[in-house]
Amino acid sequence: MYFVETGLGELSERRQQRPPPRRQPPEPQQRAPAGPPLPPEIQRFLDRVKRSPHDYEAVLLSSILDDRPWYSDHLIGLRPLIYRATEGATDSHDKALAMEKKVIQALQAIHRHHLGNRDYSRLFNKERQLIPVVASVVQKRINELKTQNVPWLEDILTRASRVDVIQLVQVGRDFVINGLPREIAESVFNSRVPEIHYRKLGIALRLIAQQRQKGP
Repeated sequence: MYFVETGLGELSERRQQRPPPRRQPPEPQQRAPAGPPLPPEIQRFLDRVKRSPHDYEAVLLSSILDDRPWYSDHLIGLRPLIYRATEGATDSHDKALAMEKKVIQALQAIHRHHLGNRDYSRLFNKERQLIPVVASVVQKRINELKTQNVPWLEDILTRASRVDVIQLVQVGRDFVINGLPREIAESVFNSRVPEIHYRKLGIALRLIAQQRQKGP
């Protein structure tokens, strides 16, 4: 503070004025995923997941780790609802894809928030780290088995080249049973989402089968 002389010859006290506080920019608001409105049944499903994510952790893991989440047991049942909601529209295919994208984005947002739960965070990291481990072991085993006459491997590769994405899960599971070391196989069997690992493995086996058909 300091003193100034007033017009009456008296000293008065004046406090230094502090500059006004700087206004902080508003926090960005989370926007709802863009896209067409979802069918009520699907919106209610997402609301349940958001309220109780611990009951739907396999669904959340699928939305992040699965290359084909809409073929998973957790989400495939929602597809008819989407197709029914877009039936008859001139751009029904595009609308259905937009709805599927919106659902996955909503689940991934719930996943990111649920990562604040330590148990779920550990589970997610465990499942994510298992994926490259399985891929590395599978490639090693394929290279080892190429030099051997293994009828079950030829059968699996033939099936992998012919079946659809859904059936690739069973192909991958058969390779886990017959081809992976016991320790790795048990890790896959004990996974919260073994279907993800089976499908990834089935897709990898399909690529190997296609490369073999093309020849060296």
